Amino acid sequence: MFPGFQDFYDRWILDQRDRIELIEFGGGLVKKPAEARPPSWYRGSRRIGEWVNYRNVLGEKLPEVAIGSLDLSTERIVGMLANPVTPHDKRKGLVVGYVQSGKTANYTGVIAKAIDQGYRIIIVLSGMHTNLRRQTQVRLVNDLRTQQLLQERKLSYVSLTSADGDFADPQRYIANLGNAQSVLIGVVKKNVTRLDRVAEFLRQVNRENPDMLLDRPVLIIDDESDQATPNSAKLGAKVTAINGAIRAIWAQVKTGAYVAYTATPFANIFINPADKKDLYPEDFVASLPRPDGYMGVKEFFGSTRTADKAESAEQLEHRVSRDVSAESEAVLVPRGRDITGYAPEMVPELKLALHWFLIATAVRRLREETPFHSSMLVHTSHRVHAHERLADVIESYLTDVSSSAAEIEEDVRALFLEEIDQASELRSRHERPDWAEVWAQITTMLEQQQVIVRTDNAASKERLEYPDDDPQTVIAVGGGTLSRGLTLEGLVTSFFLRTSNTYDTLLQMGRWFGFRFGYADLVRVWVAPGLMEEYAFLAEVEEDLRGEIARMDKENLTPAVIGLKVMLHPGRLQITAGNKMRAAQLVEALNGGQRYQVTYLDKSTAGIQRNQIAAERLIRTSLDNGAVHIESESGHLLRSVTSISVLEFLEDAWIPAAYPWMQADAVKAWLEKNAPDATWNIALMSPRGERPTYSFTEGISVRTASRTPEKKWSPLQYEWNDAVGADLVNIRALLTEGDELQDIQYLDAGSIGEDRETRELIRAIQSGSFKGTPADMRRARHHLLPGEGLIILYAIDKDSTPSGKSKQTRKAMAAEDHLVGIGLVYPSADDPDEERQRMAVDPAAAYVTADDDEDDIAEDNEGDHDPRLEELK
Repeated sequence: MFPGFQDFYDRWILDQRDRIELIEFGGGLVKKPAEARPPSWYRGSRRIGEWVNYRNVLGEKLPEVAIGSLDLSTERIVGMLANPVTPHDKRKGLVVGYVQSGKTANYTGVIAKAIDQGYRIIIVLSGMHTNLRRQTQVRLVNDLRTQQLLQERKLSYVSLTSADGDFADPQRYIANLGNAQSVLIGVVKKNVTRLDRVAEFLRQVNRENPDMLLDRPVLIIDDESDQATPNSAKLGAKVTAINGAIRAIWAQVKTGAYVAYTATPFANIFINPADKKDLYPEDFVASLPRPDGYMGVKEFFGSTRTADKAESAEQLEHRVSRDVSAESEAVLVPRGRDITGYAPEMVPELKLALHWFLIATAVRRLREETPFHSSMLVHTSHRVHAHERLADVIESYLTDVSSSAAEIEEDVRALFLEEIDQASELRSRHERPDWAEVWAQITTMLEQQQVIVRTDNAASKERLEYPDDDPQTVIAVGGGTLSRGLTLEGLVTSFFLRTSNTYDTLLQMGRWFGFRFGYADLVRVWVAPGLMEEYAFLAEVEEDLRGEIARMDKENLTPAVIGLKVMLHPGRLQITAGNKMRAAQLVEALNGGQRYQVTYLDKSTAGIQRNQIAAERLIRTSLDNGAVHIESESGHLLRSVTSISVLEFLEDAWIPAAYPWMQADAVKAWLEKNAPDATWNIALMSPRGERPTYSFTEGISVRTASRTPEKKWSPLQYEWNDAVGADLVNIRALLTEGDELQDIQYLDAGSIGEDRETRELIRAIQSGSFKGTPADMRRARHHLLPGEGLIILYAIDKDSTPSGKSKQTRKAMAAEDHLVGIGLVYPSADDPDEERQRMAVDPAAAYVTADDDEDDIAEDNEGDHDPRLEELK
């Protein structure tokens, strides 16, 4: 048996059991072992109390399975808060949700359970916008029923804030703390003046009675905690104003917890852990379960990992998301600071999006029994004048078709027939509508001018609102104010050309994420060139980070001991603003077992020949140097290839700079430091079926694979495209699921080891029954083929042609000759869990800050700052 394998196998079996348990209970939080330290002090909810009352409220609008999941996740979180009966117990934590996924319901449940256990001061920091603070205030009052006299309730609520008033006079509430059954609750905007009043309130309590806050525990919930909370001060400034104000509040707490909630936690986990006065979540991080019916990054944009999924037209993302051409983007997105010459025009993709919005709204009208709001988002720029001009173009188009609807009927009908069944599996109980009925609804909307075009930005005289008694059909054209906080009710169509350089901003701008009960099959998104691929990468980032949280939890660690790692994008994206990452550092030696693939191919004559010659030289040299050649139905394998041969191949082949970890210099540096004695295997893939063949060299032929390029991908947006005469295409993914274990297919289970577990694992991989996460794949390689890397070569059919629905998004390869596609799997390092290049903080380190020219949101100590004013710049 390989050293350490039994431990690996045992952990793998437990992983599978944990996964089954989580599915059965509908939870997303990894269950912490009983021996975890510190242990949870929480022993469950009481039969009578605030949680029971809140659960009853939830029962009026959520199914029991959703309430059960919420109960489990909030129980887990409450158990990690400071113990309310332990004076001086203070804990800081982070809860990671999903964009537009309903974090409010979770933290309301945490508040209810915390109150039942003795927490007596509840402060919710509700973001930067007044309307969001008011919305949160109203919801908390209604859900916790704080203004109702309940027969079984022994507590009395004291509201520090109201729907129309933020925190005002600190002095007036101090007397209420004398009653141990009084619960003070307030919802406060992240505004320096308001926050200072909260700090002063707690300061006065401490002055008048230094022991009062020891047994009146404080719970601070920081909603949208990555916005404004992290310190982003420039060099020379101590802290930003809002960060300092929240620190001041926390400094006055003697017993209690600070819990940050966000769907984009990157800035929070990069807070300097060495600054104990700051808000680094040193005590715990929890990941909320993914709610049923939630449509997130993965649903809309998929993954870039495997070719079978990336190219399959059956994948949902190909049916609900669309690329906008580079030509159309150039017309609609203003360039430069001076936009006086900006003159947008109606482009084909925007027209399609408008037509689909009319169709989707019409279909919903036929489905819904009660009136509803229906929205379309158009977000192309942060510039106010650009919003106004584009809104004029849209309004003009709608006015024209309102008086001549018959002229567009043929186009709209064709779009209806093409799109209506694209996501039919999400249609639920609804039948496919009849076109005549749909068109009747559309003509009514147009002729009665029921579609409103509204700009929403700092210059808007009318705010975008959704009255309960007046259903809106609205096209919202805007920028920053539509990016966070404001909910677009009934959002069914999004046209999004705005780009960002950071993960968090790009994710937060995706307002189409969320729940679309009853019309999920109608949701469509049009995005700028390249964004689909970047969002697909962010789907991997999300999954990877949640895996990091699960790993930390399983190993009984806290962020005070080890920092969470975040994957780096190989191209233009950075994780968050540079001034929020000063404490983060590059984590090295991260490629052990990691797989990479070249998906940007050069199909010019020179490009094809370069890779063909490099591959033939690699194979011939390896065989001459004694590599073992094994042939099977699935291809060929060369074993015991030297690192020198592999490095020469990577140097000879065409691998663009977009793949830094496949460059020969990077691989060489990694090997010298982490695996100097590594050997390599070469897998020459031969897909099943009747396919043309390709000869890598004499006596070694394979069947070609079909890989088709994306239609609308444009190489012009990539700065690394400096190859003279290159004819670039993007196949999005080369490798298929399980390719990183291809060399294990050739192992003899009986000769590898005497232990049953090893043989069973090999047989499971060879039979295809081994299904696991990327981390599972890396662990398997580490234990079965320690120190062995893998080069994967595909011969791509020059005549690859899309079929079926994939014709909508793919085109024929149309190359002169078969192309050679390249994949690489690094040898395993000492730690098989290490991933690709990532950033993290080191809680044990001291940090030196660097200058940065990015600033935090501008502060206004008068309390009236509106971040929408930034759009006027």
